[in-house]
Amino acid sequence: SYRIRLAHKYDIKDLLQISVYQSKVLYPSVVFRWTDIENAHPYSTRAIAAVNLARLTETPSVLLSALYACCQRVPEEGLLDGAKHADVLDRVDLQRCM
Repeated sequence: SYRIRLAHKYDIKDLLQISVYQSKVLYPSVVFRWTDIENAHPYSTRAIAAVNLARLTETPSVLLSALYACCQRVPEEGLLDGAKHADVLDRVDLQRCM
């Protein structure tokens, strides 16, 4: 997540492209792959960061699976309190998850 934020802020296109690609691997757009990835890397409040980064980089394919991960794996207090590094869901995304 730090690479995406840095690359976006300073317009480092190649680093941003690589980092967004890696987030697409962690949060795939193909529904049947969600359980494979979930079993390999259990989701946590990092999914909240993934939602925010998907919005920042305008990557809707990551947004769908990251919101799904928030709904399935992030406890209510994690959704309400947010994740480390001050990542919280905006009101609309929080309502979707609840």
